[in-house]
Amino acid sequence: MTKKNKSAIQRRLIPTYIFLIIVSFISVFPLYWMISAATNTSTDVSRGRIIPGSHFMENFRNLTSQQPLWRALGNSFFYAILTTVICLLICSIAGYGFEVYHDKWKDRVFSILLLAMRLQLWFRYSKCSPRQDF
Repeated sequence: MTKKNKSAIQRRLIPTYIFLIIVSFISVFPLYWMISAATNTSTDVSRGRIIPGSHFMENFRNLTSQQPLWRALGNSFFYAILTTVICLLICSIAGYGFEVYHDKWKDRVFSILLLAMRLQLWFRYSKCSPRQDF
């Protein structure tokens, strides 16, 4: 490959890199905003201050005194672990059944299962979802 071809390829990839940088910024900015808001006072947050402040420990003390933070975290971990284990068990049993047992309905049932999974994602990310997020 000549130098001319390499530079042409590199110039052709510039829009791709710009797009990836913009998407990366859009993805990381909410995390940065959350950390910045946790270190500022509520008035600074409402004014739109983006620079991290020095009120993190004060905000954390207020949070733990007003809400049962550790119990909420414990409940979240418990339910996350429980649903993961149950999902692994059920999916492992279903996968074993689809692999080992063969009959004329297996392919149809498997296709219906895959269609149900795809429809669930389609409903979740489309406007057809009756679920409302608050």
